[in-house]
Amino acid sequence: MDFEQFLQKVSPKVGPKNAFDLARDTRYKAIEQILIKKLNITEQEINNALKDELGKLAEDIMNTPSNLEE
Repeated sequence: MDFEQFLQKVSPKVGPKNAFDLARDTRYKAIEQILIKKLNITEQEINNALKDELGKLAEDIMNTPSNLEE
């Protein structure tokens, strides 16, 4: 199923924003599966890299000034 077909099918049920988010998440899952199958990367290596990136992103967000803190 291509992206446009997916959006047409699920947007009425979950809304367009959620459909885009789900499609993005599915794309990442597909890339993970290719890495595991083709490059013998383990799921643990992917999870460790994700933890590192989430930590970096959280730190960047926390160091960014916010109008909500007023």
